[in-house]
Amino acid sequence: MQDRGMTEKKKSLSGVLNLRVDDALSREIDRIAGTEGVSASEAARQLIGYGVEVQRQVESSYLRLPYTLDREKTSGRVVIEAAWKPYTSRELWEQRAEEEAALSDFEEYGPS
Repeated sequence: MQDRGMTEKKKSLSGVLNLRVDDALSREIDRIAGTEGVSASEAARQLIGYGVEVQRQVESSYLRLPYTLDREKTSGRVVIEAAWKPYTSRELWEQRAEEEAALSDFEEYGPS
């Protein structure tokens, strides 16, 4: 589930979401957490983030439909495809550039 190296800084978390899950989902989150070497809370945060990303992609896919198609009257399904891919050289360069820009801003303006 990790998509960055171990050098990534922890995000400051301030929002709270309490939710109940069934036993099967709880076991699966615990299994994933153990496999990834993170807490169950961290695994759940990452999984919820993936779900939000999928939902946003589904919503954007509606905009790619022909405008003459009434999506409310058309049957369809959500297709989810996932794969792990190594970063390209360009993506790594962009990440480094973003980190350097953030560091430069911090050095110039201090913490925000």
